[in-house]
Order: sequence, then C-alpha cells, then structure tokens
Amino acid sequence: LDTGPSRITEVTTNAEGEAVATLRKLDGARGQNNVRITIIRPSTAAADELELNVATGQTAVQWNESGLTIDKQGPQQALAGQRVQYRIDVHNAGSQTARDVSVIDDLRPGLEYQHSDPPAAITGTQVQWRLGDMIAGERKSLSVTLLASQPGTFQNCVTARTADGLTVQSCTTTSIAPAA
Repeated sequence: LDTGPSRITEVTTNAEGEAVATLRKLDGARGQNNVRITIIRPSTAAADELELNVATGQTAVQWNESGLTIDKQGPQQALAGQRVQYRIDVHNAGSQTARDVSVIDDLRPGLEYQHSDPPAAITGTQVQWRLGDMIAGERKSLSVTLLASQPGTFQNCVTARTADGLTVQSCTTTSIAPAA
C-alpha cells in the first residue's frame, strides 16, 4: 500500500473477520517501519451503535538487504612494457548475505592480463572471479597484475554482481607513457 508519507490505510474485513494489508519495500530502501494496527468496529445506523476501538497493536518491519560496494585502486601512471598491479576490494556493507557474488574486470586494449590473486577465469578481455556468497559485513580483496602493452590513457572498470541483481562498479584511470 502506498498512500503517501503518513500511510494511513483502511482495510475492510471479509465475512470471517479477516483482513490483509501488504507492505512493499521501495527499491533501495533499508531500515525499519513501525506499523500500528487498530481494530475498529464500525458504527451502524440500524443498531445505533457508535464506532468502537476493539484493540490496538504495534509491530516493526525491518527491511534488510545486501549492500555491496566495490573499489578498484591502481597507479595513476606507468610505462609501456611495465607490469601494473591493481587492488579490488569488495564489501557487503548490508545486513543480509549477498548471494553468488561475481566480479568482472573488463580489460581495454593495451592492458593484458598477467596473473591475479585469487586466480581468475579469463574469457577474451574479461577477467572474472566467482566469490560465492558474502555474509553481512564480509570483505574480500583481489589483486590483478596487467601488462601495459602500449601508451595511452586507460580507464579500467570492474563490476560486481549478485544473484539478486545488485550491480556496482568502480573505475580507475592509468596513463601509460612510452617506454624510455
């Protein structure tokens, strides 16, 4: 039910006295909502009964989710023919497990994969790590060494994805100067 900031909604019961209200989480929303429930017997014109508050209760709904972040760091400058090392930090800053996390580093022409820790799967110009599930608060660090095979300015981006569709990205730029 989305009835605006105050979110007061009336729900009518069925013949058995049952009623259902559904709360839907807004995308990206985390935190807690307090829900107050008041059961009211309505007034009736025929029986001349006044409205009566039968019961009041309160509960809280905690919206939890994974909160994946990624950060890629590397040198701002290097020489052509030089090996360049990058560090990739992945963190589940959320309150739920991030399921089936994968990290993909898309290499630009002029940067060639040499090795990584942990070892990665290489497909064309993509370097991929499968990190599996990451519990709330968990951090993992990766390192990748690339060969700067030609001069130029290269923006190198890494993307992390979860099985639930959460995607985050971090980029770093390295200027490769011609070898002396």
